[in-house]
Amino acid sequence: MEKIKIYFGNLLGINLNDSNHPIVQEINSIDNASNQEQEIKKHQLRTLGVNLFDIKKYDEIIFDYYLSRIKNNNDISIYGHIAEIKQCAHFISKALENQLDFRFGDPNKNEPDFLINEHGIEIGSARFSLDNKNPNPAKKLIRSFKKKNNNNYTNLNCALIIDISEISNSRNVDYSKFPKFEEIKNEINLSNDFGVIMYFVEKIVFVDNEIVTEGKIYPEFNNDCNEELKELMKSIFLK
Repeated sequence: MEKIKIYFGNLLGINLNDSNHPIVQEINSIDNASNQEQEIKKHQLRTLGVNLFDIKKYDEIIFDYYLSRIKNNNDISIYGHIAEIKQCAHFISKALENQLDFRFGDPNKNEPDFLINEHGIEIGSARFSLDNKNPNPAKKLIRSFKKKNNNNYTNLNCALIIDISEISNSRNVDYSKFPKFEEIKNEINLSNDFGVIMYFVEKIVFVDNEIVTEGKIYPEFNNDCNEELKELMKSIFLK
């Protein structure tokens, strides 16, 4: 635990006395959690640290960009940044493994978050506000999609990844009250301008007292998806 505090406090420069900062709140919540929850929280913080380190090895400018967003963000949207950081580290790793060109998108030029061989990759997340007593997963997911679908760079040569881990793993939602996931996807597909939407789910489980991270992606390809983008996703990033 001390190493986690040193990493986020000393190395990243987050003020650990700022009780309003989401990462500080996460660190401070560990002592009051169950043993398994403590291990999960530590694992998530360590994973974020490793992802940032991997990005820094590749490009310090990208690292500094994300670090600034984390340090200066005191609301729930920081977890959207964390989801993007995890995906960024993943795409950098896969691009390097397969000798593909990875480029960070330029928001001043209306570009998506990343580009792989000039194919766009945009990251989104569907998350609940901590103050939301009656979370609605259907509305949250559709709202997250619409926000991204209205961007100027949205086209059939761009992939959208929506992290739905929180709404999928939430225990505070009675899912019987809302449309099923297939119904939500069908509604989204009616107005989708992306080449492909990939719904990403990740959860942490214990197997023989060891932490295991399980991830799954549900891809929905547009009928008119750019063929090179489709092949890139299927052969490398969805394999």
